[in-house]
Amino acid sequence: MVSSKVQLEEAYSAELRMSLETTLSSKKTFPGLKAPRVDRELFQDMVNEYLGTKDVSDTGDARKWCNVLGYWLSPDSVECAHIVPFSWNTKEMAHMFGSDEPPLLNKRNGLSLQAKIEEAFDNCWVVIVPEYSVKSTPTEWKIVLLNTAEKDKTLFTDIFNSTDRKLWRWRDIDGRKLRFRNENRPARRFLYMRYALAWLHTADKAWPGFKEKVPPGKVWASPNKPDGYLRKSILLEVRKKTGDRLPKDLISAGVFEDPDTSSIVHDEITGIRIAEYVQGYLDGVRDTKKDEGSMEGAGEEEELMEDI
Repeated sequence: MVSSKVQLEEAYSAELRMSLETTLSSKKTFPGLKAPRVDRELFQDMVNEYLGTKDVSDTGDARKWCNVLGYWLSPDSVECAHIVPFSWNTKEMAHMFGSDEPPLLNKRNGLSLQAKIEEAFDNCWVVIVPEYSVKSTPTEWKIVLLNTAEKDKTLFTDIFNSTDRKLWRWRDIDGRKLRFRNENRPARRFLYMRYALAWLHTADKAWPGFKEKVPPGKVWASPNKPDGYLRKSILLEVRKKTGDRLPKDLISAGVFEDPDTSSIVHDEITGIRIAEYVQGYLDGVRDTKKDEGSMEGAGEEEELMEDI
C-alpha cells in the first residue's frame, strides 16, 4: 500500500503523465494551451524601441537596422524576429523560464534582422551564440551558419548600396558579430532556448561539422546567474522526449531548480507539454520547403536592461 506522501505524489504523477501523453498523441487540445492574443505590430514596436532599430534618415525616409549586417536598410526588407517562437506564448513557457508572464510579451525576445536572415533564423539554419562567453556586460553575440553547404550561395543583393558590398553570400555573415545601436540586448535565457532548439534540429539534419562550429554548452554558464535560465526538471523532460540529444554540458550550464515554485506533478505535465511544442516545431521545420531547398534568395536590399 502506498503510504508516504512522496510515493503518493509519484503515483499520481505517473497516472497524469500517462493520461497527458495519450491525449497529446491523439492530437487533442488542452485548456490553457492556447496562447494569449498578442498584437504583433505592438511587439515589433516594443522591440524596435528597445533595440533602437527603427529610425528616419536625414532625407526623411524610414529605415530599420539589421543587427547582423550592422546597416540601416529599407523597412520592408527587415523583420522583427521572435527568439522564442510566437506560438509558444503560454503560461507553460513562462513557468519554464521562471517568469510571471509569457515570454513573447517581453521586448527582450526579439532581434531586428534582414528578411532572409530572419527566415534562416526561424528555420534553424543559423543560430546566435555568445561571442566569447556570457560573462561580459553587455554580452556580445555572433551568428553561426549551421548548414555550411549553403555558404557560397546568395543571401541578398544590395541594389540600393546601403551596405559595403553589392552581393552578400551566406559565408559573409558566418561568425559575424552582431551590431547593436545601444547597450540593450536580447535576454540570454531566450537565446539559450533557441540555441537548444537549433542544436536539436541540426543534430536531426546531421549537417557535417556543426558540433565544431558552435561553442560547447558550458559557454552559457554565467557567474552572475548560477541558477541558470530554464527550469531543470522541464528541460530534462524535453531532452528525454527528443531522444536525449541535448548535450549534458548545455543543460548543466543553464538550468535552475526552485522547489518553492515547482512540484513533481506540475513540472511533469509542463515538461510534456513543452516537449510537444518543441517536437511540433522541429517537425514543422523539417516539413517546410524552406528546409528542403536552398536558402539562396537573391532578393533586393530589402538603460542597460540585459535580463537573463
